[in-house]
Formats: sequence, C-alpha cells, structure tokens
Amino acid sequence: MKKYLLLISSCLLLSQNSFGQANTFIEAPQYDNSTSGNRAPNGTSAHAYMQACALVLQTELTGLSNGSNITSFGFTLNSGTNLLAVSGNFTLYLQNTTDVTYLKGTNFTTALTGMTSVFANVMTIPNTPNTTSITITLGTPFNYTGGGLYVAYDWASTGPFDATPAIYRCNSLGLVPGCATGASASSPPNTLATTAFRPCFLFGVANTFTNDIEVLGVEAPGRVTAMFNTPHVVKALVKNSSNGTLSNIGVNLNITGANVASNSLSITSLASGASTLVSFPALNPNIAGLNTISVSVNSDQNNLNNSTVFAQSVTCNEWALNPASGNYTNAVGYNTGSGIIAVSYLNPVNSLLSGMRGAISTNTPSVGNQVYAALLSSAGVVLATSNTITISNGMLGTFQTFTFSTPQNLNATTSYYLGFAQMIGSSGYFPAGTFTSTYLPSNVYVTTPLTGGVLTPLGSNLGYFGIEGIFVPNLFSVAITPTSMCLGETATLTTQGLATSYTWMPGASNSTSITVSPLVNTVYTVSGSVPSLCSSDATISVNIVQPPNISAIANQPAICLGKSATLTAGGAATYTWDSGANTTTVVQSPTITTTYSVSGTSIAGCVNGNTVEIIVNSFTPTVTSPTAICEGAQLVLTAAGGTVYNWSTNSPFSNITVTPTLTTVYSVTVTGTNGCIGENSTTVTVNPNPTVTASAQRTVMCKGETNTITAYGATSYSWSTGDTQASVVISPTTNITYNYIVSGSNTAGCSHSTSVNVKVNTCTGLNELTNTQIGIKMYPNPGNGLFTLQSEAFEGVNSIRILNILGSVIFEKPLSSTELKIDIQKEAKGIYFVYLVSDNQSDFVTKLILE
Repeated sequence: MKKYLLLISSCLLLSQNSFGQANTFIEAPQYDNSTSGNRAPNGTSAHAYMQACALVLQTELTGLSNGSNITSFGFTLNSGTNLLAVSGNFTLYLQNTTDVTYLKGTNFTTALTGMTSVFANVMTIPNTPNTTSITITLGTPFNYTGGGLYVAYDWASTGPFDATPAIYRCNSLGLVPGCATGASASSPPNTLATTAFRPCFLFGVANTFTNDIEVLGVEAPGRVTAMFNTPHVVKALVKNSSNGTLSNIGVNLNITGANVASNSLSITSLASGASTLVSFPALNPNIAGLNTISVSVNSDQNNLNNSTVFAQSVTCNEWALNPASGNYTNAVGYNTGSGIIAVSYLNPVNSLLSGMRGAISTNTPSVGNQVYAALLSSAGVVLATSNTITISNGMLGTFQTFTFSTPQNLNATTSYYLGFAQMIGSSGYFPAGTFTSTYLPSNVYVTTPLTGGVLTPLGSNLGYFGIEGIFVPNLFSVAITPTSMCLGETATLTTQGLATSYTWMPGASNSTSITVSPLVNTVYTVSGSVPSLCSSDATISVNIVQPPNISAIANQPAICLGKSATLTAGGAATYTWDSGANTTTVVQSPTITTTYSVSGTSIAGCVNGNTVEIIVNSFTPTVTSPTAICEGAQLVLTAAGGTVYNWSTNSPFSNITVTPTLTTVYSVTVTGTNGCIGENSTTVTVNPNPTVTASAQRTVMCKGETNTITAYGATSYSWSTGDTQASVVISPTTNITYNYIVSGSNTAGCSHSTSVNVKVNTCTGLNELTNTQIGIKMYPNPGNGLFTLQSEAFEGVNSIRILNILGSVIFEKPLSSTELKIDIQKEAKGIYFVYLVSDNQSDFVTKLILE
C-alpha cells in the first residue's frame, strides 16, 4: 500500500523512461506514483549531510543491455526547491550484484565495501516547481554485467539552503526493504535506516539505436457515454528514441472488443529525442462493452517500447477519463487536511449529471472518515455537492457511488470539473484511489479547497484517479410544435438522439415521429432504446385550448347605397377582418349586399371566425325630358318612381317646366318607396338661334327693274316668295312697297326671321330726278347713305355739296368725272339737299332721303 501526500503545485508530468538523444536513460526502479523528500538530497539544512544505499533488481533494468557502459546518472524530481538552487559535493558508487534482496545493511561505511566510486564532484538541486531531472556525467564509465545494481551516494553541502525540500519520484512497492538512508544537519550520519522507498534512478548509456520509435502513452476517455452520440479523438504520444532524426514514421491505431476500428497515420519527421502528440480521426463507438485501444509503431531496433494499450468501456450514461479497468488502490489524500481533487470534463451536449463514482483506496486509516463528490465550474465555483459517505472497511479498494439531491444541468460545449472531496479527519488519511500509469495527459487534474476557488493543476503523476460521472439516461430528446395547441390543430412529436427503436403511448411503435390531433389534454410517452446498451423514456404533454366563440354583428343590417354600417366583433383578444383591419370594429360602405368575415385570436393563440351580412338597398329615379332645345323655348322635365321629389330648381313636384337660356343640368333627389334616397339628372342643351339679316341691292327701284335681296346668318332659308336660296332676284311690277320676309335655320334646327322692304316706283319722282339742263341722275333715292350721282356733263361745275335741313354742309367733294359716289351713312336719317357749286355759285339740284 502506498500513501501520497497531495501537494498543491503546478508540476508538469514527466513520464518518459529514456531521453532518446546521444545517451539513452533507463529509469529504474520504475515509478509507481510514490514520492519522497527524504531518500535523496533535498536542499534543506536538515539534509546538509545525506547518505544512502539502494538495490535495483535485474528485473527492473530490462532496458539496460548486458555489457553496457553506464556513462550518466540522475534522479527525476516531481519538484525542486522553492527559492534557492542548492549545491553540494556528491559522490556516487555503483556495484554489479546478483542479490535479489537488500543485503548491504545500515552502516554506510560497510555498505561501500566492494563498490566503485564513479563520480565525485558538485551536484546542484534545481529550484523549480515543475517536474525535472538531475543528471551527472560519470568521471569513470561503469560496465554493467547484466545483474542487479547497488547504488550508494554521499552528499555534503554548506548551503545556502532552501526551506522547501525537493521531492523525488520513488518506487515503494518493488522491494521491501530496498534502501537504507540517513540525513543530518551537522555531520555525515553513517548509520542508516531501511525503507521501502527507493528513488527512481536514471542510468544513462550510449544510444546505439538508429531506429527506435517509442509509444509513450495513449489519451482517450476511459468511459464513453454512448447516449451523447458524440465522437471523440484518440491521441498518442510518440517519441523518437533514436540517435538521429527519423522520417515517415507510421503510427497505427487498432481497437478491438465490443467496438472494432483501425486507422493509420504518418509522422513526416521527428528529431532525435523529440516527442509529438498525434491525433487519429474521431471515433464514435456506441456498442456497449469493453474496448482495448492499442497504438503501435512499426517494428524497429527496440520492440519493447513499440506499443501501448488503453482500456475503454462504452456505456449508456457514464463518463470517465481514467481507464475502464485497473487496480485503483494507490492511496492519495490530504493527510490531516482537506480539499477537492477534480478531473476536467468538457460536456459535449446538454445533459443531467445525477451523480459520480469515486475510487476508495485501500488506505486503512481512511475508515471512519468522510468523503463526498463535488461539481465545479471551470472557474472553480462549487456548483453542487453530493451525499457524504463514511468510509467503512468494506468500501476499501472499491468504487462508491455519490448522488446529487437534484440532477445538475450541464450546458453543451462547457467545461466543468468532477471532484472527489476529502473532509478533515481526526488523523491523517489518504482516501482517493488511483491507478498507476507511466503516462498521463497534461493538466487534467486540479486541486482546490472544499469551498472552491483557485484551481491548481496537479503536476505530479499520481496515476489516474477513479472519478467517474453518472448521467441521467437520456438517449433522445422530443421536440413538439407546439406544446399547447388549439382544438382541431395537429402537432408533430419528433425524437432526436441515439436510440434506434421507439414506442409511443398512445401512438405507434418504432417511429421517430408521430402526428397527433388530440381532443383533450394528453400526455404522450415515448420509450427509446439502443439494443444491448440502454433505454430511456420521455414524456411530453399536449394541452388542448378551446377556440374562442366569435360574435359578429352590424349596427344596421340593411343600409341604403352610399351609407355605412359599423361591424363589431367580440369573444377574442385580437381580430382580423377580411378587409385587413385588426380592430374590434370596422366601418363598411358596401355598394352591393356583402358578407364580411372576421377571425378572432384568443390570448392562448387559438383562432375562430364568424360572418355578418350587410344588405344594400338602392333607388334611382327615372327622369324624362328632351335633351336639347332652341334658345327661348320651354320644356317639361318629368321624374318618376318615388314619393318625395326635390328638383335643383327647388320644385317639389314630379314635373317641372323650364326655359333655360343656356345649357343646364337639372337634378332631382327622390325618396324611393324603400326609404333610400336616389338622385338622377338630365342635361338640357340650349342651342342658340341664328341671327338672320337681309338687305336689298336697292330699297327703292323702278317698276319693271330687277333687284337682288340677300339673307345672312343661317345655313338654310325660306323666303316669303317661296324661294330657299340665300339670295333672291325680284322684279316687282307694281309700284308699291314690298315686304319680303325670310326665315333662316342653323344646323341645330333653330330659326330666326327678318324682312326687307323694297319700294317700287314708277320712276317719275325722287326715285329718278333729272335736270334736263345738265342731265343729272341720283340713285337710289331714298337710300341707306350710299348714293350715285351721274351726269352727262359737269362742265363748269367745281364740286357737289350736300346740306342738312339746318343748312350745315355735311358733304362736299370736287367733281372730276361723270359719276360720283356719295357716302353719308354716318349721318342721321332724314332729308338732305344736293347743290352743284361752280364759280362760287350754288345751285340746288335735288333732295336726298336717307333712310
């Protein structure tokens, strides 16, 4: 049985048994997780003098060939001193032996009998918190003859010293007793005491291997939680232990057992003494059972170190870093103290941690003391603790299960720490059981106080701690859309996970999803399993919500065209009308009888609907009337079909008589028998009458002559003579005044009449005045202001002068020909007097009548 006092440090692991450079170092006896600060110089003042003798068995020197020359020697330390590197005189003695038990006794002087001094010089103990080594080159190489070796050493130092002792890696199980040591602060002790703790010595020999690849260790989870269905990567630490660089190094992975797999990869180049961590493609074993993971390299000059195996177990709901099989009896603890030892854990999927298992060592003083499990965050916060157990004799050397009062929710892709907690005891004890391993992944274990806090990496290789997580079996999850549903809707329940067969209650068997439409609240249970692995159940409730009872009413179920009605919905939380409105009430003005629909949604999200109809009544009165009239005409407008009338002329009758002077729209509002008011209108176009004028070529003419009368301003004409042309030639025979009447019509059919008078004379009066002496003729007379004066000769006449009845001259113009045109149209109608003027003499000629 071994006991290890757990020291909080940041030591890194050193597990190689050879350095693989120009020299090869063989570690013997092999490290079995024992440590000590008393079996080799520790750098404190209490170890100013230190003497020891130890036996290394032939069986522990399997890596050292018969006939090899040992040229170097050393120790492996878990940690050095704290502040000061301490130097001293160190003398080393070696002796070949066939002894298989320690026979050198307890007197150092006597023990040196037969031994050879191979080194006598200064050795320095380094000050470092990390795992390191001390190596010295022998002044005289020592020839190894193939048996065991006695190793003796003598140390003397005058300081300065450090208060913290160096801790050496030891073997405490291989030989009892296997060593005798003594230490003193003042003088060489000489008298020694036997012990089972032997330092792990390093024996260096010339490295003759040109092709030696070593597999130092394998990294993989010891227990795989199959229900997580999450691949993991197998890694291996490979070292070139040759004396030169090697290339294209093949590394092989072979998994046998419940799950079978294999793979290979190649390391391009690796320098002498160098190590590299290789990763194989991810694996996802899901068949329950034990796997043996083997990583190997091709055959070389030293096949003793070509492969390493690792035990792995695939379970339903367990996880562990430590191997699935092994002897977890090594004792580790805080002695009289307390604390938590925890292993790092990256949770791959959302899960429930129900408890943990912890290995109890075979340390008898642990009986009667208390331990428990703890879950910590990546920051060292204690998230939960389990039940506390009191260790009994029957628990020694076994795994004990710890349970959390409530399963702990672990988030996906989140780091946690699973811890084994030791409480303070009445005396020192070491309750944590570990499994010896020459290789451990780096920084996987930490220590922290019982209250949590700073997580201190455990650098010392104390072996794999038996700390295993137990999860609530959950092979799958169930998704539903939705968990609450309205009556009449359907929902799909779907499983996702590792299970390969399912049974639904109620429902179907071996179906990953079912579609349900329950009428009442229903709990569905699904059982999922993976053959030969595990099974789990899940339940999910589907709650049925009744749809709302929607009402829809109109404040006026019947309206007249052009009017509005207010529609109101009730019975729900929100509404949506077919118009797109989302209000409780809407105002609608339909043009025809229309049915409106509304859907209502309750607070629970259920939808129902209803409809409401609006009847649309309408009335349009009839209006009859001519559509066009001529200016000045009257017409009758008639409306019909109603009971009450109101024309735009304010007339309350159905018939009205109007005389529009221009184009006019007449409208009427009528109340129909259905109570609806309708409108109609008519447009009466007023076409203008033509302005007809008429004139005669001469208004006074002689009997028997011809004359032309002409009408203007219309498109068609009708004369009192019966003619229909615009111009009519007349030749009256009676000496009277004729009144010619003409009626003219335009394109709209409107007409206007006028007349023209023509006086017919016998041409013996004013109509044709003749001065026989001078031959004067004036016509037409009477006239409209345009007259013609003709004479055969105006000899001696200078001008013609016209006077009004007041004697005022209104016209005077020289005569230059036998004909003169006279224009007095601007003068007033009446009688005017015509004179001929010659040599300042005026002679009256005739009268003019201006009509």
